[in-house]
Amino acid sequence: MRVAIDARSLSERFTSNYTYWSELVIALGQRSDLELLLISNSAVPPEEVPPNARTVVESSNGRWFSYAVLPEVARREGADVVHVQYTVSPRFRIPVVTMIHDVSFFIEPKWFGMKDRFLLQRTVPAACHRASRVVVPSQTCREELLSYIDVEPAKVSVTLEGTPNRLLDTVPDNSLLRTLVGNAPYVLLVGGASPRKNMAGAVAAVREARKCIPDLRLLITGSLPEKPTENWMVAPGPLSEPCLAAAYRGAHALLHPSLHEGFGLTLLEAMALGCPVVASDRGAIPEVAGNDALLYDPFDAAGMGEALVQLLNPGLRDRLAEQGRERSHDFSWYETAEATVLAYRAAVGHS
Repeated sequence: MRVAIDARSLSERFTSNYTYWSELVIALGQRSDLELLLISNSAVPPEEVPPNARTVVESSNGRWFSYAVLPEVARREGADVVHVQYTVSPRFRIPVVTMIHDVSFFIEPKWFGMKDRFLLQRTVPAACHRASRVVVPSQTCREELLSYIDVEPAKVSVTLEGTPNRLLDTVPDNSLLRTLVGNAPYVLLVGGASPRKNMAGAVAAVREARKCIPDLRLLITGSLPEKPTENWMVAPGPLSEPCLAAAYRGAHALLHPSLHEGFGLTLLEAMALGCPVVASDRGAIPEVAGNDALLYDPFDAAGMGEALVQLLNPGLRDRLAEQGRERSHDFSWYETAEATVLAYRAAVGHS
């Protein structure tokens, strides 16, 4: 089967979209029954191209690429099915599978700017109707999508995401970490810019915990709209994979007070690397974390702060770290690829 993939995200390092597509392409690349066409409007890094794939680059701006270029290139290259995310052009004449990572733009529109909210609330339902199959990363996301979008339930399948192999295989680099926090204990917050990541809740929780752990720091990775407001907050921006792996391994805990997640790759990253997790109980987080993280209402700063203090107990900390590692074994990109290929076959059969 020849599968055309919108590969633009493979050039967007340090994003959850990059992690999803990179890990999925690696897993699909191990299959002898697939030929992958990685189609992009910019060069795809060679390390992202598995042996059963070739790249096709067509320069174009983003919207025109999605609307016209991708459908034409997929047709010209003889693709049997196309895999995209969110947007499905009406110009496709071959089966399309679209990934919908979450429907937070319906759940709480104020998390998005007016333009993005307008586009997502109109293009995603249209994409679900045009696509032959829709894949989502969790059962929670499937239920939420079906509650907001009138689409045939049989079209929507769950392709659970996997534990991040890249971080597990990376040799940690502690050099930057020592510069940022020295020997002080720190809580890790990954990707704090979006309003739904609830950075204010994280700051409030750490402030509570500092009443008992006065030298505790909050290390925030990713891009922030403004500088940290407290001298115990450290925000170096996006971290390389070796530095991020070291940050997880050395953290007192991952703090993930998100107001909504369609899956929660950050949780699996932390668990796989032995980092205890204190997280919110919203969206798909309970589905991913199971009973192997400390979950709280994301507006309960006192509760999350107390949980961070409780992790001073080495017995609790070690138990959560070990349970998290075991939990992470339940999620495999190989299984993600298997479920995705089933969606491809269903899409081709449906056409």
